[in-house]
Amino acid sequence: MKTATKVFLIISLIMRFMFIVPLIIDIIALRKLEKETNPKNLVVIGVLVLIFSSLIAGILMLLMKPSDLEENRQK
Repeated sequence: MKTATKVFLIISLIMRFMFIVPLIIDIIALRKLEKETNPKNLVVIGVLVLIFSSLIAGILMLLMKPSDLEENRQK
């Protein structure tokens, strides 16, 4: 699910490159996806992505499970 979220965030980034707010939120969301180990910490950025950027990526971020972020714990 993490990879699908990243794909939809990047698609949103490409489609909305001229708007500043979605661009900033997408970059922050991509960085958070790489660093976070607990999905509860992704709720706020997930809602912001849902509102400003991509509906599908926001829903996927909100539905993320701890097992989806396992690889971040090992880094």
